[in-house]
Amino acid sequence: MTVRARVVAALGRRWYLEVSGRGPVVALLHGTGASTGSWREVAPRLAERCTVVAVDLPGHGRTEGPADRRLALAPMADDVSALLRREGLAPAVVVGHSAGVAVALEMALRRPGAGEAAIRGVAGFGAALVPPPWVYDTTLAPLVNRVVTTRAFARVAALVAGRPAVVDSLLKSTGSALPPESVAEYRARAGSPSHVRATLVMMAQWDLRGLAARLPDVRVPVALATGDRDAWTPASALRGLVARMPDASLTVVPGAGHVLHEERPAYAAEFVVALAARAGVLPPAPAGAPAGAPAASGV
Repeated sequence: MTVRARVVAALGRRWYLEVSGRGPVVALLHGTGASTGSWREVAPRLAERCTVVAVDLPGHGRTEGPADRRLALAPMADDVSALLRREGLAPAVVVGHSAGVAVALEMALRRPGAGEAAIRGVAGFGAALVPPPWVYDTTLAPLVNRVVTTRAFARVAALVAGRPAVVDSLLKSTGSALPPESVAEYRARAGSPSHVRATLVMMAQWDLRGLAARLPDVRVPVALATGDRDAWTPASALRGLVARMPDASLTVVPGAGHVLHEERPAYAAEFVVALAARAGVLPPAPAGAPAGAPAASGV
């Protein structure tokens, strides 16, 4: 499947996109600190049935960083939506990993209705939707964030984080066994000061409490999957949030970790196709749909 890479000047900066396939548009949003490379094995599978657009989020990978305030959750969702509409790639389904799930849900909340530009379904893996502890949110974060978001700190952090042993230890903590090309991609990104700084600023401004309060307003089908080895976003922390959405499901995948879509790309692609069918974007899956495909509703 041919991948069409685009570098687009929009919204005051350069964006990097990868587009492939034909059919209804499915947007892929990576997690904090990652890039479009996170979807390298999922995108070709989806492109057999959909137009797939993978986006380097602001300040990540090959997309330039915006003003710091645009790295907050709501502005980022607005900017990604505006970019995709501008490129004629308004998605029917948005798929996220980790923090990308929060962006996907925010996009769905900000584009309600049944018009052409409306998002009709959200799928996600290892959804980073759990707000930080109250004491961090109110006391530590305001102090720590002044330090970690400086460019000097980002340069030092990149020197440390870019070391193979550090990256490997971090990836091991996800509970996922990743292929060598994925490990190489994370090592490369961790050594970039601009990428590291965007990651830090993004995390410092993430309003997950605000998003959690609005989850009952998510009116489209949502399917989330998490691995039973995922200590970063465990099912136990997600069930209550999933239950707050009117049409949402949570699937726990045995033996998988936080980076489920890179461990098991075939499963991830089938999971997205099943959600797209549930949302009416693709025809219903044939008999013998993949084990673990999202249920019609519930947790």
